[in-house]
Amino acid sequence: MAVLMKEAADVRGLPNLYRKFEEIKIQLRFEANKKTYYYADGVLLEAINDRWGKIGRNINHKASTLTGDKFGTKTHLKEFGFSVPEGRFFRRRHIDRAINAFNSFRKPVCVKPNRGSLGKNVFPSIYTSQWYEYALHHVAKVKPNILVKECVTGDHFRFFYISPQIAGIRQGIPFHVIGDGITTIQDLLETKNAERCKRNLPTHPPFEMDQQSLDFLAMQNLNTEDIPPIGQKVFLYGASNGTAGADTILLDKEEVHPSYCAIVEQACKSIPGVYFAGVDIIIRDRKQPASQENHWILELNMNPSLTAFYYLWKGYVVDIAGLILDFLAEGHDFS
Repeated sequence: MAVLMKEAADVRGLPNLYRKFEEIKIQLRFEANKKTYYYADGVLLEAINDRWGKIGRNINHKASTLTGDKFGTKTHLKEFGFSVPEGRFFRRRHIDRAINAFNSFRKPVCVKPNRGSLGKNVFPSIYTSQWYEYALHHVAKVKPNILVKECVTGDHFRFFYISPQIAGIRQGIPFHVIGDGITTIQDLLETKNAERCKRNLPTHPPFEMDQQSLDFLAMQNLNTEDIPPIGQKVFLYGASNGTAGADTILLDKEEVHPSYCAIVEQACKSIPGVYFAGVDIIIRDRKQPASQENHWILELNMNPSLTAFYYLWKGYVVDIAGLILDFLAEGHDFS
């Protein structure tokens, strides 16, 4: 991602230095409007001098405390009138309470860490208590706090917000194969992976089956040797993150009803200190106007990846890095 920022800085004639300093993990230092910024490990930092010796401060630092807490973000958005999935928060030490709450949820449910990223340890589309308990124990092994929420249906989008408006829209389609009535899931997977190898996109590497994807198939009463009928879409993973194997499709704003851009912009503005963000939202029909029953905001990411907007499966590139630099060049106070 730092390379994309450097290329955008070069185009704009902004002074910059690209290098990987192992000791502090800075990959890019650049200047915009007489300020110095760093781009390090996917985080945009404003250079500061303080007694703690930090190299910089996240420009979204005011908002990060809230948005890093998925349940806290959901509660905030709900209080401000935005549509969000119903859910509950559980601590690992109270896992029995989470298990006993299964019947109180509308099915299916999704189990995930309250603080997590990259689509890891996410278990969507759970209908049975057996898989629910399995998912709870799995998440509890790696994270202290667990979020359980209703698994709403629709298409998954990430709206990239650069204050004060939406800059790009990505649709993420969880990794899947499509049945032809004669080929096993394993062979369909190999064919799709061959296409990914041919395209050689860094955001779409060959999909590797792991225990979580095998479990996801098992939740659908399937295994890799099953032969799906013609036209059946079989999902091998539930997360729509590119890092979880999802296909990336980029859409023009005109392809999505304007009410969704307006809602996401309002949601970002409801949280002080959000200057740019990736907002995940489920929409049932992107061409229909928004209502409380046809979309749900899932979360706001303060350090969103840029690469999906440059290396895509379908659509047209959006120069998000350049738009961020144009924003910084306007001059803003992030203190």
